[in-house]
Amino acid sequence: MKSFTLDGRYDVIASGSMLGVDIPKDIDDEGSWKSENDIEPLEPTGYDEQITTYALDFEEFCWANGIKESEISKLRESIREKKEIGPAFMDVFSRLFRDFMLVGGMPEAVQTFIDTKDENVGEIDILGRKVLYGRYINLINAALATKGYTAKIYDYYDSRLTPENCKAVVQNLRCQPNDIIMFYYIGHGGRAINDKSTVYPQMCLGQSYNERMIPLDWVYNQLKSKGARLSVTIGMCCNSETRGMTAKIAPQFSPNYGNTYMTDSEAARIQELCLNYKGNVLVTSASPGQTSVCAESNLGYFDTYTNVLVHAFDALQKGELTPSWDALLAETKSTVNEVTKNRQTPIFETHVTKVSAPQQPAQKEAPKQENVEKPTPKQKENSSEESTEEQSAQELFNKIATIYDYLADTSINEE
Repeated sequence: MKSFTLDGRYDVIASGSMLGVDIPKDIDDEGSWKSENDIEPLEPTGYDEQITTYALDFEEFCWANGIKESEISKLRESIREKKEIGPAFMDVFSRLFRDFMLVGGMPEAVQTFIDTKDENVGEIDILGRKVLYGRYINLINAALATKGYTAKIYDYYDSRLTPENCKAVVQNLRCQPNDIIMFYYIGHGGRAINDKSTVYPQMCLGQSYNERMIPLDWVYNQLKSKGARLSVTIGMCCNSETRGMTAKIAPQFSPNYGNTYMTDSEAARIQELCLNYKGNVLVTSASPGQTSVCAESNLGYFDTYTNVLVHAFDALQKGELTPSWDALLAETKSTVNEVTKNRQTPIFETHVTKVSAPQQPAQKEAPKQENVEKPTPKQKENSSEESTEEQSAQELFNKIATIYDYLADTSINEE
């Protein structure tokens, strides 16, 4: 390799497993060694250039996020000369600084942030959302539909993923005693430094302002108070300590993918999971101080927790796992902990009791359509303000509207 380097026509980069290894010093040609404390690093042959690398500082973080050097120079000059910074300019750098406090300067973390912070949520979260629908949400909805349940989906992503929308839909949700609520968040999160008040994280919900973050356990307590038959709250987000984030117990601001097929036995196990338990479930994908990692899988590159959850859910449907929330979440926790080598340990609480499934609600009957007779000429003559023909047309329109309302009411409503 040295000859190739000296030749000048090639760029040679080589590494070996002995780099960084220390060995005892050799004192003579006979191979006698000094004491074990007298050691020296094993130096490679050839040319050795040592470079010390550091985490990115805020200026480099701005470069990584596409900020031009001219804009950074303008900011630096304004600070040095104590000039006022315009509101728009200040807003850009304030947001970047908040992001920097959340993400830090480690290159891999910064690159992941850049790859996943776009307006479309990021490829990781997009794929995770698709897998969640195809392998979890759609299966639950299809299994419960045969028991008379109708799904109403509140799906917030892209520009609709905001703390305000989350808070509004959770607070305004109205439930009946036999309703089932499923809440699943995929995105960024964190916790305040030294926050001992809870083990559950706060959700960023597409932004980085501390005062607009929503505690996961606040969502859990809100849904728990709705009086539904079962509520399940899952937060797939980091739970690591974050500078600039403060502890809070509530928000501090005011204001289908294709057809789903399964066997009868698979549907029955999902029905048992959802209908034979009553209570509340709370889950976070990582313990305090941990991040929620992503990894490559046979389904693509997305978050590990959702990946493991849907595989455990598959095992439950096939009869390989007891259809209970404790069994499902314990299996998910154990597997996530194993595949991440103890770097990520989910936490869950199940406050549920085994009950009998509710009686299947009576199916609505479509309104019977009556025959509409054409008005006779005599009827037209007797009409004073509005012709009988117009009245009959209006009655027909009303009946069509009634039938349409019935069909819409029995279909899946998606917001």
